[in-house]
Amino acid sequence: MILRLKSIAVLVAFVTGMGGSGWVLFGTVHGLNRGMIFALPQSDRGGPTRNGDTSLTIKPGLQSDDHRIVPGNRVGLLQIGDSQERAFQVFVPKAGTDQKYQDECGDGYDWVQMDDAGISRGTETIHFRHGTVTQIESASPAYTTSNGDREYDTPGRVRRHWAGLNAYALLPASSDATGGLPLIFWVNDQLGIAFKFAFSQERKQRYLYSIIVFPAGGHLCPEGQGELLSPQTWRPLPPYATRVAVHP
Repeated sequence: MILRLKSIAVLVAFVTGMGGSGWVLFGTVHGLNRGMIFALPQSDRGGPTRNGDTSLTIKPGLQSDDHRIVPGNRVGLLQIGDSQERAFQVFVPKAGTDQKYQDECGDGYDWVQMDDAGISRGTETIHFRHGTVTQIESASPAYTTSNGDREYDTPGRVRRHWAGLNAYALLPASSDATGGLPLIFWVNDQLGIAFKFAFSQERKQRYLYSIIVFPAGGHLCPEGQGELLSPQTWRPLPPYATRVAVHP
C-alpha cells in the first residue's frame, strides 16, 4: 500500500516478518512530490528504498544498457555534450511536474518520472550551458551504474565498488527533506562521477540520494552553487567520510 503525503512526517510504525527477513514500515519526504509510505527491507539499501512494495520494484527491463549510468559520459540515453533538443527528446518535458530554472551551474531542468497512478518514481536533473548538456544527476532507482549502484544504496556498498573517491561536505546544512545535515559528496573528477549522500533521520545513517555525471577531467557543480566554491562552503573531508563537524 502506498500513501501520498502532503507534508513532512516521521512515520516509523512497526517491524514484522515478511518472507523470512526484517521489514519496517517507513515514511519520508524525498524531493518534490515524493512523500510516500512503503515497506523497507533490511538490506544493503541505506535509505527509504522503494523495493519494499512489489508495485514499486524495478522491472528487469529497466536494468538494460539504456538505463545505465556511465561516468563522464551518460545517464541512460542522454550524454554529456548532447544538445538541449536531444535532452528533451530523451526526457520529454511535462507540464505541472517538471521545473525549469537558472543557477550558478547554468540552465537547470528537473524531469520528474511519473507512473500511471501519478506517483513520482524519481527525478533526473539536467544542466545546460549554451544549449549543451554539462551535467546529469539521477535520483531514480531506474538508472544504475555497471556495478548496480543506485539511489538509496548504503555508503558501504558504493565504497566497495569505487576506488579513488574524494569526499566533500556542502555547507551549510541541507533541508529536512534530505535529513537536515550537510550533504556529503564522494567525487572522482578524472572519471566524471559523484555520489551524493543525504541523511535518514529515521535510520540515523547516510544513504545514496543521487548519482551525478559530468565531463571526465572536469569539475562537479554541486546543488547549483557553481564549480569553484570556497573551503568554507565546499569542505574537503577524509576519503569516504560520511560525517562532518558543523560549527556555529
